[in-house]
Amino acid sequence: TSAVDLSGKNQSQNIRKLLFAFKADHSYSMDEKLAQLKRACQAPPLPKTPNLFANWQQLKDMADNGMTIGSHTRSHPILAHLTKEQQRQELSQSRSYIESQLARPIYTLAYPVGRADSFTEQTQLLAKQSGYRVAFSFMTGINFRLDQSSAFALKRISVDGNKSVEALKMQILSLNDMQRP
Repeated sequence: TSAVDLSGKNQSQNIRKLLFAFKADHSYSMDEKLAQLKRACQAPPLPKTPNLFANWQQLKDMADNGMTIGSHTRSHPILAHLTKEQQRQELSQSRSYIESQLARPIYTLAYPVGRADSFTEQTQLLAKQSGYRVAFSFMTGINFRLDQSSAFALKRISVDGNKSVEALKMQILSLNDMQRP
């Protein structure tokens, strides 16, 4: 594990640096890394917060009204850091659990972290074998065609923070200009 330079004054950038280092290093599990960080920072226990996640009834209501609900694995590991069998379990258990809760088939997957180094060709094959039809990365880009070679590494456009409609339009237009085949 290498040191992470957090001397910059931009807190958001420092957090991103730390998250990137955490996700790139697979010498310890995420739980072990978080425990080490908590000890090093002498962090107090987290306060009780309200649940910020959708519950099963809310997800069912969304699906009943036309939204696609997909999988994101069972425990959010970086799949490329797991064995073939561990990856298969994460993918198939997540899919079957969501299907049992929503009483409908699940065909889409979003890879945890989603960077190019967080899933492999083997991961893509396992996703297909587990019954998924498409899988999304978190790599920025436009998918100009959907075929067997791209269906399990789809690019996305991040819409996070308080991005305005104008900023999103500009992002899409610049990607379209850069990536046109």
